[in-house]
Amino acid sequence: MRRKAVIVLLGVVVALGGSACSSAGDSPTVVTSVSGSPATGSTTTGAVTGGEPDTSASGTSDSGRAEPGTAEPGSTDASESGSGSASTGVTPAENTGFTGSPSRDDANVDARDFQVAPDRYAFVSPSQNVYCAVSTLPDDPAGAVGCQAVTSVPAANGTVCDNSATNSYAVRIDGGDVTQFCTNQGIYVGGSDVRTLEYGQVLMVMGTPCASTTTGISCWGTGDNGFTISRDINTTLG
Repeated sequence: MRRKAVIVLLGVVVALGGSACSSAGDSPTVVTSVSGSPATGSTTTGAVTGGEPDTSASGTSDSGRAEPGTAEPGSTDASESGSGSASTGVTPAENTGFTGSPSRDDANVDARDFQVAPDRYAFVSPSQNVYCAVSTLPDDPAGAVGCQAVTSVPAANGTVCDNSATNSYAVRIDGGDVTQFCTNQGIYVGGSDVRTLEYGQVLMVMGTPCASTTTGISCWGTGDNGFTISRDINTTLG
């Protein structure tokens, strides 16, 4: 009877030991996250999104986010505003800009820059159409100041020229008298390197002024007597 009891007890012990060993050798329990994706052990690698890092805080994915300093497709960057046209600066006057002969205070260029001889100053219009010269000789046959045009129109006094190298429009001032005529010579041409009197510039030589505007070249003699000559104008002033 005692021997039978010992055998039964040993059987219970063996049964209990086998159960313990079986529990220790089983795989860890699989934990399932809320979204249904498996997570090993009790630690999950993502919050409610199946293990991917949560990017919902930014509200925009990397592929859809505009880089700093760039514009979204279809939008306009602030740096592109404006018409794109550049300013051309001061617009030249459309006439002589003077009610009479300019004064020394109106001169805005250095006469020495236009000196081509000890007693002669010369310049050309910006269009290269009108050539002029100012003389400091007391009795210069070409006058105190004069101009000639490659192309112009009949003079106010009715003189008509051919606009050719041998018959071009010219005008000069002798004292207070303005004379419009035709010439077959380059009387007032200062040379191939003659300086340009730019629009808005006023040259003063020994009290004789000349002004350059988009209307043409205007020069004055004694008092307010003068002239304006260009491709479309050939008239007297004063």
